[in-house]
Amino acid sequence: MMSAEQIAERRQTERFPLMLQASIGYDDGFMDVTIFDISAGGAKIRLDGDEIPAETVLKNNFILNVPAYGKFSGDIAWKDDEYIGVQFHRDHSEELTPLVS
Repeated sequence: MMSAEQIAERRQTERFPLMLQASIGYDDGFMDVTIFDISAGGAKIRLDGDEIPAETVLKNNFILNVPAYGKFSGDIAWKDDEYIGVQFHRDHSEELTPLVS
């Protein structure tokens, strides 16, 4: 898996800092997350709570549910001790315009 710095160098869309509650859908249910930045192509998130290990929840092809903005399917691009970088399966510029403007 690539490091956060390597991913940052490859970004093709601008990231917008924010703190927004969302959730991730996985095989056994949903888990709350906080989004720390987002772009049309991905997001940086942190799992809220540590009762379920990230490896259990986050597998490739999960759904990030951002209330009032939509559901975004994606894969893990990178992770470190605190954050997880997700790469969306498609460009979400249109859906995220109200959030980042």
